[in-house]
Amino acid sequence: WEVFEACLYRLPEAMACIFTMREVFGFDIDEICAILAIAANNCWVKLPRARLALRASLGANWFGETA
Repeated sequence: WEVFEACLYRLPEAMACIFTMREVFGFDIDEICAILAIAANNCWVKLPRARLALRASLGANWFGETA
């Protein structure tokens, strides 16, 4: 979990917040958008980007994978 948290904190703040709200706390997209005052399209774009960035970071920092 330490590696995951370190990778999460490397993301841009908005992406990390959206990912955490959705995947950790289970908020739905409408709730996230209302809380962060963002459009649903923006949320739907940032969420997969956050997942990809986390996957790449975990691959490099935990599993020793190269890009």
